Amino acid sequence: MAHDTRLVLYGQLGSKPRDFIYEMALDDVAVNAHKLYPSLTGVSGLISVNKNGGFVDATASASTLGQEKVFDKPLHVDRIRTKVTWDKGEENWHVRTSDMRISNEDADVAAQFHASIPLDISQQPRLELSAELRNGNLANADRYFPVRLLSDGMNGWLKQTKFRGRVNHLQLDYKGAVKSFPIRGADTFDVIANLSSASMNFLPGWPRVRGIEGDLVVSKTDLTLTGTATDLLGQRVDDAVVHLENLDKQDQQVINVSTALHGGTKQVVEFLRTGPLFKDAPLQNLNLAGSGQGLLSLKLSMPLRQPENNTVSGSYVLKQAGLQLPNDSWLTKLKGTLEFTDKTVSATGVNGRYLGGDINFNVDTIKPGRPPVVEIHASGQAQTGELVPLLGEWLVEGLEGSTAWRGVMHLGAGDPSLQVSTDMTGITSRFPAPLDKSVDTAWPLKLDAAFPPGKASQVAFTITDRVYGNLSFPGDQPDMPEINGCITIGSQRAQCPAPTGLDLAVVQPVLETTPWIDYLGSGKEGDGEWPDFMTRVSAEIESLVVSGVDMEDVGLKLRRQPDGYMRGWVEGSLVSGEAGVLWGTERKHIELNLDQLVWYEAAPGYPVSTSKPDPLTFPALDIEIGDLNFHGMKLGRMTAKGVPTPQGWGLESMLLERPDMTIKASGRWRGSLKNHVSSFDVDFTSTDMLATLEALDVNTEMGTKDFHTTGYLSWADTPFDFSFGIMNGVLDISAGKGSLNSVEVGAGRLLGALNVDTLRRRLLLDFSDLFEEGFPFDSIESQMTIKLGQANVTKMLMPGPSATIRMEGRLGIVDEDIDMKMAISPAVGGNLAVAGFALGGPVGGVATYIAQKAIQKQMNKSANYRYHVIGSWEAPVVEKLASPKADQVAEEEDLIPGE
Repeated sequence: MAHDTRLVLYGQLGSKPRDFIYEMALDDVAVNAHKLYPSLTGVSGLISVNKNGGFVDATASASTLGQEKVFDKPLHVDRIRTKVTWDKGEENWHVRTSDMRISNEDADVAAQFHASIPLDISQQPRLELSAELRNGNLANADRYFPVRLLSDGMNGWLKQTKFRGRVNHLQLDYKGAVKSFPIRGADTFDVIANLSSASMNFLPGWPRVRGIEGDLVVSKTDLTLTGTATDLLGQRVDDAVVHLENLDKQDQQVINVSTALHGGTKQVVEFLRTGPLFKDAPLQNLNLAGSGQGLLSLKLSMPLRQPENNTVSGSYVLKQAGLQLPNDSWLTKLKGTLEFTDKTVSATGVNGRYLGGDINFNVDTIKPGRPPVVEIHASGQAQTGELVPLLGEWLVEGLEGSTAWRGVMHLGAGDPSLQVSTDMTGITSRFPAPLDKSVDTAWPLKLDAAFPPGKASQVAFTITDRVYGNLSFPGDQPDMPEINGCITIGSQRAQCPAPTGLDLAVVQPVLETTPWIDYLGSGKEGDGEWPDFMTRVSAEIESLVVSGVDMEDVGLKLRRQPDGYMRGWVEGSLVSGEAGVLWGTERKHIELNLDQLVWYEAAPGYPVSTSKPDPLTFPALDIEIGDLNFHGMKLGRMTAKGVPTPQGWGLESMLLERPDMTIKASGRWRGSLKNHVSSFDVDFTSTDMLATLEALDVNTEMGTKDFHTTGYLSWADTPFDFSFGIMNGVLDISAGKGSLNSVEVGAGRLLGALNVDTLRRRLLLDFSDLFEEGFPFDSIESQMTIKLGQANVTKMLMPGPSATIRMEGRLGIVDEDIDMKMAISPAVGGNLAVAGFALGGPVGGVATYIAQKAIQKQMNKSANYRYHVIGSWEAPVVEKLASPKADQVAEEEDLIPGE
């Protein structure tokens, strides 16, 4: 409101005043905008007007300063203090202020201006303005942009800059028509500002520039920002120039940027991969990363009205930098210069380290464009120890050495692709056949890979004529295995029958499993698992050799089931039936349901496996075999069940069944590394020993309907590494009425250990009428203790209608030697048949020598015959011992075996 109004007139009464003074006080008055003159609220002060001039001495608090033709919104002002004077000249009114002070939360401004308003209204008023700003805060810089006077492109760029930081000092000078303020038509428009700790987005899609220390210069045609910054792409910015030209031309503003950036390669690679420079290129879909240092020189020009028409040029100097490739392998110690524009990329003589060896590569633009079509030609030397990211740890462990390689990568309009080739000379493969390789042997390897954006990567490879692969890697695609496709080890190319999962096929004329078992078991802890993506396993082997046994032709097909098992069938001349395998870190289980299995003896001299499985991680077994033939023995139907236990591995039950025979076993297996112990309870029963021995391929004529052996056996090794030299145990043997007619020398080691021909010749000297046709017996009883392959027969008794045979002593199962005492007591009036054959067979496969009990009490003591059998099984020496005198009989009777 106005108050304290005062009017003073100067002149004669009744005539026109020659002058006047009009004054009034103002309190919280609003001044409306007029044309380009601003509005102002909250004005208080004094106004004084006379004929030739006047002044306003005013202040304003909590005011707003508005000019809707310039600013989008009124500006908030905490305080304004100014004195404006005007006076009339010959041609113009002159409006001046020499000390205007404006302050708010964003800055403190001191200004002075001089406006000339022509008396001739046909001429334009002019303005000279000088303003100085200090302690500016850029947080609200967008409030002060003259958006009503700028083009849409210019306003868009200014808005996205989001200026922050401090304006230490700003100087504005303007000369020109009032109507053209602040830019268009100005004679002079200059802004010079010093910025510190500032930040801004200087281009859409680019990372924010932080830590700006520099100078801003604005003229009526150009805006230029020069200086440094601490962070752009994680780089230090030196000698940066941001130049905005054509400010005075509608919709023709162009921003030009030139700068040099020093710093980490990591952020530069990430920006190139995901930023706007190559936004249409497939780099965004590649798993690239960087490390180390480099120098990026960059020039960019972008029309604000059409930012997509930008042009880019620059170079990146690599200084001991690193680059992570899509397969997670790293290029390191990179040196060289990469040149680029918005349509081309090139480099010559870039070198570094890759896969443990030197690498050199060139980059060529085959077809300029957005994106350009680029080829990267590389060559180098690869160390096998560095191939883990490419081939996996398990495969690399079997390779040693280094080899030269060459590769070409294509980037551009189509899918990125990669071709690699090497002859692999210089690399040794420790894998067993067919993947074994000497250092000088050439194995040409060719690999072709494609990386379609947003789709599964495709990889096809061949290794000479031995391995073929066709794989796809879905990456982030949901509900897809991490690897799909097929790998064939053999002489045919991989065929992929199903779209998901990995099919592993082995097609070989000959495959020996023992070297593979040793390789897979050496140094392994046994806790591996078949990966989930392994969905099919198949094999076609013309001759499969397992632990020295030729299983002849074998076919196998397994497919993963919903419960995690791989199930299918195995088919061959010697084996057929169904199989199931679960192989995980928590549980391993093998199921076999075979119609038949024929297992011959290993070839002589075949090396024994050196790998020792761990009982704690050995798989559970469920085995059923309808017809088992083992080492020529027709064992009939077999069932077995075993499971891991906290202490090792347990055989819960094993049963072999024939119509005439039953064998039962159970036991446990303990140990780790090289310290193993296997121990089993055994039970053998035959209801027709003659048929059983024939089925067991033992050429011994022993007839009895009641034969039984029970006891336990143990040895200090795994259950699969049995030998007589480490065997310990105790056996009890019994048989009912029967007869023994012949024993084959060496039959089954424990049967037929005696040289029957030698014993026959010797015994017939004493029993010419008893040992010609055979020996019937009423029963057999024997006890035997075995320690490290030496059998100690403590009791062997075989009474019969013609004689009684007793025996005790040592039987060397490994050395095939004997040292035993034997006593033969003919029955009174008896007719012995064949005592010599009884020495090897009656123990039913447990002892090679049969002892006989003492002669019946009613026999004459002088009728006892004693022998010492000693020597090798092939040629034992049978010595007849002198018969004791009558007074010695009672004492020696205690020494007779079986007494």
